[in-house]
Amino acid sequence: MDSSDDDELRTDEDAAAALSRRLVSRGSCSSSRVAAAFARVDRSKFVPRGHEACAWDDAPLRAWDDVSDCVVHLSAPSIYAAALEALDLDAPEANHGGSLSFLNVGSGSGYFSALAATLLGPGAVHVCVELNAPLADRSRARLAALAAGGRGDFGSVPELAHARVVCCSLFDLDVDASLKFDRIYVGAGARARDALLVGRLLKPGGVVVGPFEEEVAGGRGAPQALLRATRVGDGAAAAFDVHELIPVQFAPLVRPPREARDDDDDDDDD
Repeated sequence: MDSSDDDELRTDEDAAAALSRRLVSRGSCSSSRVAAAFARVDRSKFVPRGHEACAWDDAPLRAWDDVSDCVVHLSAPSIYAAALEALDLDAPEANHGGSLSFLNVGSGSGYFSALAATLLGPGAVHVCVELNAPLADRSRARLAALAAGGRGDFGSVPELAHARVVCCSLFDLDVDASLKFDRIYVGAGARARDALLVGRLLKPGGVVVGPFEEEVAGGRGAPQALLRATRVGDGAAAAFDVHELIPVQFAPLVRPPREARDDDDDDDDD
């Protein structure tokens, strides 16, 4: 690595530390471990080429990536901070002292999974589900590169070594046969009825955090809020303790073809 590369790396490291401090000073982040995750993970590695100057803004970024031939979207770091704190990923008592298992639905760029991995620690079961094939390939490559970095180097996340990126839809999963998870993050706007499906992927005591919207005629444009739901009990007796965190507006979760057609029919009836 030449001196110019060293200068660039130090600049990104300083920028990550500054972003972390801003999240804390603005009240977006109260956990020291979550703040440390933002200081450690290089957000510029996840933004599309040509948009590196926006990498350290506390703002969402959505742009076309010519290299991967797909749209890349990252939520504002303050939204990710709220979600990470609500997930409580560094709570070993929830899994009898071991690592928590984590499912990231609509994992997109992979940035949230990189942040989450620093909290989950090494050896955790970490599964990312992404429907868009080029985006899944892009995030898989980036997470693998971060996992291979030298321990202690800025931007390296060796805890990602066991993370898997699976190209599929949430609605393609065999929920009954699937592994059950301690924590689930939903990275796209889901509907109230989707919470029941996601909830079946949770272990008793497990937590799901994501942007869920009210059901309205036509299925579009409903208000969204970032919710935290804890599964209480198991089987037919299972229930959910739900808390609303903050209002948000995420792109919608891609629906199965039949549901998408039904939405279009509802719009025609309006």
